Amino acid sequence: MGVLLILPRGLTVQLQRERFFPVPAATLRDVLTSREFYQARFASSRGEDAAQFEAFGDTPAGFRIAVSRALRIKTDRLPAVARKFIGSSATLLTDFLWLERAATPYRCRFSFTLAKVPVKVEGLMQIEECEGGCRQRLSADLSSSVPLIGNKLVALVSGQVDRALDADYEATLAYLNAPDVAGLA
Repeated sequence: MGVLLILPRGLTVQLQRERFFPVPAATLRDVLTSREFYQARFASSRGEDAAQFEAFGDTPAGFRIAVSRALRIKTDRLPAVARKFIGSSATLLTDFLWLERAATPYRCRFSFTLAKVPVKVEGLMQIEECEGGCRQRLSADLSSSVPLIGNKLVALVSGQVDRALDADYEATLAYLNAPDVAGLA
């Protein structure tokens, strides 16, 4: 699954992950840049509304995929101060900009923005060949510009991002193992 490294830097936390997929790098790239993958991925999300594509295609900067979806947020475990900022629902915008899709290592910048939550998540994904499949490296910075409670919000969100990365890895493996996709490898 990979190693999680959390490095606090003021109001910023850095997450780093390395994950193995048992398919060629080009197959993983093709899946992660396909509309069908995102439709399948978000159709199975628990308690979440269907995703909407805000962008999907070539831009001058690269191949962009932006997906938004409404999320219900469980606030019972949140500190009272965080509830003021977060609320019980918000729109999550997931944005991927593929900078290199022609040759390995494939590279993609990504960001996650949850409306009403003053925390930014921005990072870089890299996919490269390795023995028996491919390796995906993720590096993300989580930051907040809110004084005093920004560190608490970043710490709270970093735990959520960590769990979401685990769920995403498992969902991607399941998608790759589906009979209609497994033939791509």
